[in-house]
Amino acid sequence: MAQSRQLLFNTCVLLCFLVVISVMTTIFVVVSPEIHTPHVYFPYQLPSFSSGLGNESMPAVCSYLSTPQQPGKSGFYIKENGVLSTKKFLVQSVGYSPTPIGKEPTDFFGFRYSYLYENDLKVIRAMGANTIRLWQWNFMEDHTSFFQALVNNNLYALIPFAMDRSLYPDLTDSNVRRQILLDFTTFVEKTVDSPNVMGYLIGNELNTEYQGFMDYLFPIVNQMVEIVEQKDVNRTCPHLTLLPLSNSNFQLLVEAYNNEVSFSGWALQIYEPDLMPALLNYTLATKYRPLPLLLTEFGADAFDYPTGTVL
Repeated sequence: MAQSRQLLFNTCVLLCFLVVISVMTTIFVVVSPEIHTPHVYFPYQLPSFSSGLGNESMPAVCSYLSTPQQPGKSGFYIKENGVLSTKKFLVQSVGYSPTPIGKEPTDFFGFRYSYLYENDLKVIRAMGANTIRLWQWNFMEDHTSFFQALVNNNLYALIPFAMDRSLYPDLTDSNVRRQILLDFTTFVEKTVDSPNVMGYLIGNELNTEYQGFMDYLFPIVNQMVEIVEQKDVNRTCPHLTLLPLSNSNFQLLVEAYNNEVSFSGWALQIYEPDLMPALLNYTLATKYRPLPLLLTEFGADAFDYPTGTVL
């Protein structure tokens, strides 16, 4: 039990509270016109902002690694005015993809769609979340009104960079790799000064999308991390850069590449009723370089296949 508690303390977990309904394969966040703010304990109480997107900013969320002098340090921390919080920042997040009826999920975060997200963000904050995790993002769109809504509701956002075979089919092609880096540079430049961007998510489960090409994928991601660090030269710490991976071969990848990657932490998407085996294996695999871990998707099937019953 003590080992389990220590494991959970040393692992910064992103809990995705997905409250959804499905109509014609469309995903909605369930909202209510009247909702009372619950009593929620936050490990770090975020300051309150109401306006002035260009003049006010949320404190940066930074990634740190343990050292022999500071064991157990690995995790995410708030850093404000050059001062690092003594408490780890617990990311409490909602996976958010507002989609009108009859539409396919895409980037609905422009000013034309503020009617979709403005009330949703209030409800998401009221339920106790401090971050939203997005799946669709067109970096050529104007997202000023969306970032202002985040400021108004004291919410961070994890912004996705679209990357798959339809966009970048062959990682062994130097021209494709060059285009990835050019596109990612533009993507970062569009959001680097937005105060509520906690960090960037590179693709979605690319270990299945580019299966067999990990020796090409991880070096590209390291180059993308360098781009973020260059653009963040005047920031208190670089934005988080994460690579959300499926659980299919996650453990093997951590064991093989943990000492070579330069991103802010590993990001796992797992659908298992018992997380402890995965977390324990992760702790063992990162013993000598304990990178923080975020769960960028999490769920458990309510149907028990062996017995044919609903749990």
